[in-house]
Amino acid sequence: MTACCCRIAADRRPAPQAIPVWTIVGNQRLLHKQKENVKLRRLADQFEISSSTHVAANGIERDADWFLLKLQEEMGELTQAWNRLTGRGRAKGRSPEDMQQDLADETADVLGHLLLFARRNDIDLAAAIERKWLFQQAQTSKS
Repeated sequence: MTACCCRIAADRRPAPQAIPVWTIVGNQRLLHKQKENVKLRRLADQFEISSSTHVAANGIERDADWFLLKLQEEMGELTQAWNRLTGRGRAKGRSPEDMQQDLADETADVLGHLLLFARRNDIDLAAAIERKWLFQQAQTSKS
């Protein structure tokens, strides 16, 4: 079990620093952006703690591929929950309320594993979202 704990410790690297991506039009926006980055990093850290506890208890080694493969597995489970809820898959005795909860749970798993993947690969997800989804332009044009 000691070797497993060493592997987990290696996965716990500090979260990347927040880097402003869009032009700041006042200190208020900068403060808001930094708070959002901290919230996202804190959420990723919480998923890391939960995941590392789970893999330690089950003797699972998280190598570089594990994070992407696990994300793909969870996408499959989300798809399965969606198919059941929309009548495209067998309900297996699940009520509509149960199937709605399954969909919510699987969505949470996908988010968690996406954050773990980004954390493992030192991706500043907040900055990437702003850049990719053009949030900068939308914010600037409204000002």
